Amino acid sequence: MSLRAGDSDRDRTIVLLREAFAQGRLTDVEFNERLTLAAAARTFGELEVLTDDLPLQAVTPAVVDIDELEHRRLARRNSWIVWFTTGVIVMLVWLLTGRSDDGWSFFWPIWVIGPWGIVLLVRTATNTHHDIKG
Repeated sequence: MSLRAGDSDRDRTIVLLREAFAQGRLTDVEFNERLTLAAAARTFGELEVLTDDLPLQAVTPAVVDIDELEHRRLARRNSWIVWFTTGVIVMLVWLLTGRSDDGWSFFWPIWVIGPWGIVLLVRTATNTHHDIKG
């Protein structure tokens, strides 16, 4: 099948491969090879080949929930807006309080915005989603 596969489709195939490995249906080498291929697969056909010889459910296209995709996009955008706003606030506090007769104090806002920004960047780049439902 030449339909494009998404992250959730690759994840579902990886779960099936892990189940087969846990059941002793795949060797370590086969499992690792198939995991690598599943992570790199672009189409459903590439995913189906990885589980065709296993007595597991076939990989089928996931139903795309447009509302869920929009929610994730907005959540990711809002995460960046909150990070940026917080960064501006802590830098303003540092600018207002960090100057003394000896010069500028240590730039402590880096400990607030740095790690947080790295986490957001990695999550955005790897397209992982951790939705907060409330």
